[in-house]
Amino acid sequence: MILKRRLAVASIIIATVLLLQTIRLAHAGDETDPSQHFVDVFKRIFNTIDVLFAIFEDSMIRFSRAAYSIMVMAGFMMWASNFDKRLGRDLIFGSLMLAFTVECIVPLFV
Repeated sequence: MILKRRLAVASIIIATVLLLQTIRLAHAGDETDPSQHFVDVFKRIFNTIDVLFAIFEDSMIRFSRAAYSIMVMAGFMMWASNFDKRLGRDLIFGSLMLAFTVECIVPLFV
């Protein structure tokens, strides 16, 4: 019984070694080593992350532009119609600050 187990384990080990030798010989013509494949995978991952950050950044700038445009229009309507002059003035001032930040400060860090 013990001899059969040892014989089975030995045959599995021999088969594995032969299979690995065959695979290694099949890839002997390749000039790339496994570490280069590892580096390529990480390059693709980092490129994907860069693309996602670029999409996120572009989306945030577009959203901010839409927000300050709506804010200035709503503020001007409130101020001009005497509905709420103070809120209208604050909306206009806030939209100007947001526009300055998005259009002048953010491009310095991008």
